[in-house]
Amino acid sequence: VELVLGCFEHPDAVLPEYKRESYWRKPNPGMVLEAIQKLRLNPSRSVFIGDQLRDLEAAAAGGVAHRLLLSDTLTPAAGMVRIASYAEAKVFLHKISTA
Repeated sequence: VELVLGCFEHPDAVLPEYKRESYWRKPNPGMVLEAIQKLRLNPSRSVFIGDQLRDLEAAAAGGVAHRLLLSDTLTPAAGMVRIASYAEAKVFLHKISTA
């Protein structure tokens, strides 16, 4: 693991020092942009997998080209691909890498 990011700030946080809005809170792209910069990623060649729509909204706002929604119940928005398992993600990754 090269990088772990998290956001402690939340408008409803119990601890006063964390009780605030943050650009890092999804669907804002702050955390995605930080990862892109720190890992020197090319967002047009990157894939983001999330299990909530706000995860993928953050990825889209950060310019990530491929956004996979890991869910068998949520309806993906435009530009998202729904997958039911990581095995499906593997198939998708193979497909885009050979295109």
